[in-house]
Amino acid sequence: AMIVEILPKALILLYLMHRSDGLAAFGGIGRPARADLSRALFGAVGALVTVSLFSRLIAIFSPGGSNPLLSAAAAPGASALLLVPAVCGTALSVGYAEELYFRIYLPQRLRQAGLGPGWAAAGAVLLFASGHGLQGLRGMALAVVIGGWFMWRRLRGAGLHELAWGHGLYDATVMLVSIYGFAGAAAG
Repeated sequence: AMIVEILPKALILLYLMHRSDGLAAFGGIGRPARADLSRALFGAVGALVTVSLFSRLIAIFSPGGSNPLLSAAAAPGASALLLVPAVCGTALSVGYAEELYFRIYLPQRLRQAGLGPGWAAAGAVLLFASGHGLQGLRGMALAVVIGGWFMWRRLRGAGLHELAWGHGLYDATVMLVSIYGFAGAAAG
């Protein structure tokens, strides 16, 4: 259901980007390159490490807190044969939608509105984090970290596919760890 909800929004955003400035003006939107996969893996691992370290730091100062959405994911009613592809498909679609909007479209529009590149990037990261309000304060803080990580990757030249695949792999990993309880899981 989430894929059906997200896909039209992403397509409309791409259409508007194409009609307003052209997709080339946004940079990094094109066919996937062979190198995007290895860079996406680096992005996902970097996000997991960064968020894990930050989560451990938060736990020192705020023990016992948890992400209510991830806690609710435990003990699913569906079998893994059905659930794993659904989680991966959803994570990939969320990765594309969020990276397209928060790392590519919004920072450019904020710069066009007169913000400097740093302020535009920070504003986009904070808006990304505010969209994670259902995950509570801890979830929003972790969204600042992951949003900052992927924004840093974007500012260093990462394109849409690299960012979306990395974000999707990160999300799928966190969700599957939350559902199946693998040892040493990253909190998110």
